[in-house]
Amino acid sequence: MKISIRNKAFTIPALTKHKSVPRSDKLWEFNPSDFSQLRKRCEGKKLVLALSGGKLKFACHLPLLRLIEVLGIKVDELWGVSAGAVAGGLWANGMSAKEIDRVLDDVNLTLMFDLFNMESVRTTITAKKHEPPLRTAGIFPGIKIENFIRELLRNNNKPNPLVDLENFYSVAYNISKFHRTAFRMMHNGKIKHLDFRRDEIIGERTSTGDLADIIRASMAMCGIYWPEDVGGEYFLDGGLTEQLPILSPFITWLDKRKKGTEKRDLFILGMELVYATPEAPPPANPFSLISECFELLGDEIASDHEYYIRSIARDLKTDVDLVVIRPEVPYTLLTAVPDFTRQIETSKTGIIRELADK
Repeated sequence: MKISIRNKAFTIPALTKHKSVPRSDKLWEFNPSDFSQLRKRCEGKKLVLALSGGKLKFACHLPLLRLIEVLGIKVDELWGVSAGAVAGGLWANGMSAKEIDRVLDDVNLTLMFDLFNMESVRTTITAKKHEPPLRTAGIFPGIKIENFIRELLRNNNKPNPLVDLENFYSVAYNISKFHRTAFRMMHNGKIKHLDFRRDEIIGERTSTGDLADIIRASMAMCGIYWPEDVGGEYFLDGGLTEQLPILSPFITWLDKRKKGTEKRDLFILGMELVYATPEAPPPANPFSLISECFELLGDEIASDHEYYIRSIARDLKTDVDLVVIRPEVPYTLLTAVPDFTRQIETSKTGIIRELADK
């Protein structure tokens, strides 16, 4: 398939569904006795899981979620950006890590790149009773993947005993007001907006919508997908300012600590999906170039945030335990079929290396 951007033609491989590859149950096996130190580190602390963005690397987050399931550790807050918001949102909504894995093979290129699905576009625009004013800000509407996620959420809505759905945060960037926003679904069905600028909370409000809206907002990659409308404001991929969502939960915890509403120390366990640089081919098209720039910038921002958190915690003499797992997952072109099995294997290796008892 060829598309034209500014009179230049680019070829995208045929957008067909790839064959599903059965994954061995051994991929999901963890020995609880190998993680006794992790259990001890969580005791008495507020545990925050932070799942980063990373293009089509949704599967990389599943081994960490599976480990939490095996250990039965209660998660106080779950923060996700882009791919991390997809995996985290489905998990918080009641799907297990293995159940999420079973639907991964339906996440194909036709679903992600819905440029030519104009009937679905018209239907959605009519349903929302407005037309996005930022049509030229993205190539693909992103409506098919949003509807796919919404259907998964509708069909798999059940309590997760390890995390309350109200404690799931999806991070996006507000291009209407130029700040980042952490969304969460409230028990009354409203969306809570928690707005940040740099290292401070600048406001909060509520709006209407559903879980699929806030996940789609977090994955609206700049220049590739249309921005998402949530509560009358427009949002792009949260990776613009917080590829790995560790700063926002830290600021939130620090604010509650100062107000006296949070007495526990903080433990942030993050998964950042960086790619193995030696494997990375040169960008083959504008989509890959944009996406690679996002990853490089996101990694730099995450490192800065990690340094900032450690510095502030040291200055304030507060106990913050911060662990970031950085498995070198396979590089994925936006026009390539993801190797989910290899993603899971590589991520699991990184988790064992970082978290298993030494």
